[in-house]
Amino acid sequence: MKKPILYLILLTGISFVYSCKKEVPKTNSVNNNNQSMAGSINGSYAWAADSFYSFSNSGLIVIICKNKSDGSQISIQIPSNIAAGSYITTSQNSEYKVNFLVFGLNSYLSYGSLNISSNTNNTITGSISGQFTFIGGGSNSLNLNIEAFKINYQPIATHLSAIINGTSWNALNFKTYKKINTGFGDSVLYITGSKSISTNNDSIILSVPLTIIAGTYGLSNPRSSQYSVSYFKPSFGEYDISTGKMTITMNNGTFISGNFQGTLTPNAPNGTAIQLTDGDFFIRYR
Repeated sequence: MKKPILYLILLTGISFVYSCKKEVPKTNSVNNNNQSMAGSINGSYAWAADSFYSFSNSGLIVIICKNKSDGSQISIQIPSNIAAGSYITTSQNSEYKVNFLVFGLNSYLSYGSLNISSNTNNTITGSISGQFTFIGGGSNSLNLNIEAFKINYQPIATHLSAIINGTSWNALNFKTYKKINTGFGDSVLYITGSKSISTNNDSIILSVPLTIIAGTYGLSNPRSSQYSVSYFKPSFGEYDISTGKMTITMNNGTFISGNFQGTLTPNAPNGTAIQLTDGDFFIRYR
């Protein structure tokens, strides 16, 4: 079966139109470093991934497979020690999370199974089948059948690092804090990386909206913006970002990663601005 140039996916009265540049076989999936994920939507229309991003960290495996032509993606979050078997998911808060994002609308596997065939040597294979319910969409749903997937994943260490005035800086201790319904009109995620576990030590503090998506954002003073970077150094005090930018590469609600740079100015009078470059972070938050 081939996928037409235009086709409809019916979601209980809501129609979505996919636009594709060429026809592809139903089971086609781009082989990217021997990785693949392919299947069908609502029993008829082909879906295949051509972009793959996966990792393991803090006892979890995260897999994000994307169809670049329409931006839809399937994401999986499972325990890193998962064994071969069939795992039933009925809630978006399940230990075994499977989500399908299409046209900016997120859905979760509400009735069906995640089937793991093997998980060895940082390669996981399996299939997915069932009903996906749209979050906040009432009873709207679709059926998604991933006939097979093969994904390679690699461990990524938690980190927060930067170059401050030409000197490398790396955090050894990490903390996260979520502040719900802030004065900025959105919940904010605060990430602190410190040189030690001391409460008064060399630290970089990042703040972003809790639901931030991948993209590049301007940074400004934390007292006036939820997009910010600060630096604290004992005996010198706090420095706040005056100009800069941050690029978020991923935020799946459990892990967030990105990079940042900018000029920070001291809160104390007569201080000297510092340059922060090559900032990079990968953090798990709860």
